[in-house]
Amino acid sequence: MAEFKIFCNNTVDLPKEKLKELDVTAISLTVNIGSEAYKEIAIEELYTKMRAGAMPSTSAVNLGEGLEAFEPALQAGHDVLCLAFSSGLSVSYEALDMAGKELQEKYPDRKIVVIDTLNASAGEAIMVFEAVKMKNEGKSIEDVQAWVEENKHKVLYWFSVDDLNHLKRGGRISASKALIGSMLNVKPILTVDKIGKLQSFDKVRGRTKSFEFLVEKLKATVKNPKDTIVYIPHVDCAEDANRLGNMAKEQVGVKDAVAYPVGPVFAAHTGFGLVAFIYLGDGVRIDAEK
Repeated sequence: MAEFKIFCNNTVDLPKEKLKELDVTAISLTVNIGSEAYKEIAIEELYTKMRAGAMPSTSAVNLGEGLEAFEPALQAGHDVLCLAFSSGLSVSYEALDMAGKELQEKYPDRKIVVIDTLNASAGEAIMVFEAVKMKNEGKSIEDVQAWVEENKHKVLYWFSVDDLNHLKRGGRISASKALIGSMLNVKPILTVDKIGKLQSFDKVRGRTKSFEFLVEKLKATVKNPKDTIVYIPHVDCAEDANRLGNMAKEQVGVKDAVAYPVGPVFAAHTGFGLVAFIYLGDGVRIDAEK
């Protein structure tokens, strides 16, 4: 059984040091700010640019980048397992899948598995952590593939978005909705659906009410609280994320709550004030929009 190398996208939101420790290679999406394109940008630098009025965008991984990432591992005699960013949020998976198929013809004796995780950020990282654990236990690439396919729909997401003006500037809500929502202190609640897309779920009035809503959704959908780690990504609101984590531990009894700054790819799209719960739950994601 050949050793396999694990790849993912930088949308796992893990530090380079952690990825190195795990022996995982991240293939980066690009953050675009004006005429500048960044494969890496410190989150604080991105915040500074956004506060100055920058409206970042992102670009997917392309075929060439997939080929460039995978081929050295194949040349060294390794198989390849790639846990890709959700196809509902980017075409990066399609490019990486194409790269895998192209290289399979060149390296017919190697195994190349590219999985659409339907996940992002900590949800994608949960897949990576388990893949590394199973690999280190001597499990095969097929064993890992089977686990990911079985569990990728079980990762649940509940987001509260604070900055409606950023969503308006990005064309994600209308100017009138942003204006009315801001006047009424409306906070949208978002989730990730069954095909890995970000979808509006509900809206509440006020930041505190939005936190209470997230905690209630966690309470209703977590499978084994005492064994569950809840991840809490945020965009420049660490105090709110820690507050939400304490609520999860005190009111739901989760094993741990880990707050962390979301990576540049997501910060570019959501604006300041995003905070979320991401966790391995009972797999009840909402249906995709028709």
